[in-house]
Amino acid sequence: MRTVSGHKSVNTLLEDLIRAHKMARMRGELDTLQAHLQRVADVNVDHLVSRLNMAPFEV
Repeated sequence: MRTVSGHKSVNTLLEDLIRAHKMARMRGELDTLQAHLQRVADVNVDHLVSRLNMAPFEV
């Protein structure tokens, strides 16, 4: 019996659904990672160093 989408069995349909779900989750994680990297890239290094020099502990 074939499914409407042309899969040979329910197992192959489920495998494709699981694969698509995992890929969507990975794309979401990738978007989050890219956003974090962009925030890191936007940090003013000189300001960060000056703030670290005011730290109460040795840097």
